[in-house]
Amino acid sequence: MAFIDWKESYNTGVGPIDEQHQKLVELINELHSAMKQAKSKEVIGDVIGELAKYTQYHFTDEEKYMQRANYPKLLEHKKEHDDFVAHVSDYKGRFDRGEVMLSIDVLNFLQDWLVDHIEGSDQDYVSYVKG
Repeated sequence: MAFIDWKESYNTGVGPIDEQHQKLVELINELHSAMKQAKSKEVIGDVIGELAKYTQYHFTDEEKYMQRANYPKLLEHKKEHDDFVAHVSDYKGRFDRGEVMLSIDVLNFLQDWLVDHIEGSDQDYVSYVKG
């Protein structure tokens, strides 16, 4: 059973963005699976690193769509992205230094943030574009 199941409400109707969101869900599910299977710190660290890297790629791409559409809340949306990246990067650094372990609290944060962001801010952008 997946930690996060993809729901129709996550779809934005923007094909590449939906595919990227699905990839983010897959990576969080992979992280959950690695934790449940008590994988090594190296394996878990690699998944966290991949999640951080892919998140930055996705945010950059999503922001390009918003810029092309002259989305008036782009800066606000970008700040949400930047805050999330900073949080994940900080966590990754602390994990790599052995200061924190992967926990269900971290996974819940990732899940809650992603779902809230997709169903909130991202859907607001879609509503604006569909006007």
